Amino acid sequence: MKYWCENSAVLTHYYNGLSVLFPAWETLFCKVMEAYKPKVDDPDLVAAMEKFIRQEQSHTKAHHAHNKSIGELDLEAQEFARAEVLGKKPHSGTILGAMVSIEHLASSAARDLIDRYKDKEGKEYKMYVWHAHEEIEHKDVAFRLWKYFKKEKSYLNRIAIVNFKSTVGFGLKYVFDKLKAEKLFWKWSTWVDLGRLSYRIVFGMLIPYVFIFRDNFDPSLIDDSQYGY
Repeated sequence: MKYWCENSAVLTHYYNGLSVLFPAWETLFCKVMEAYKPKVDDPDLVAAMEKFIRQEQSHTKAHHAHNKSIGELDLEAQEFARAEVLGKKPHSGTILGAMVSIEHLASSAARDLIDRYKDKEGKEYKMYVWHAHEEIEHKDVAFRLWKYFKKEKSYLNRIAIVNFKSTVGFGLKYVFDKLKAEKLFWKWSTWVDLGRLSYRIVFGMLIPYVFIFRDNFDPSLIDDSQYGY
């Protein structure tokens, strides 16, 4: 099916757009974890970091294959080029803060995605639901590392604003570029689905994401027992 997500061009392109981001940035996050590992003396945290790396590497392979299937390897390569620049300073507090905020954003979106698609058939649904479960499973690893090195919370807040805008902005730009290319803006169903997507972004991502700005922010405080964690 051309539009694998609910037979909707809007929803399909949105999730495809996010998939384009995953290989480059999850590869970068693995490099950051590897760079910090020798500096961590807590064996439980090191074990969590190693599991994080294995999971992110698996996500990278799955989304690279998906991006190849939708013909977006060139766009994926552009993201790798951007990530490579940041990867030259893997101990940067900015990159670690980006990891904390993006992992929190990913786990926030993951809950909504699982609720909607856990019973759906199809390889794309299954890939995203599997990925979503693992994002919830390792939701607090980057933040534990942030706390371990006693990074400033106010700095994290500033990074979190930028990362939400850039991640969601990339996804929306991808959607609009595809809708324009496919000449779908004239269809009423397109605007209905854009409304549905907007609702999903606000209530499934933004509202749970704002927890990051609270003084007591800690992803481990979020009860994910209904998802098995």
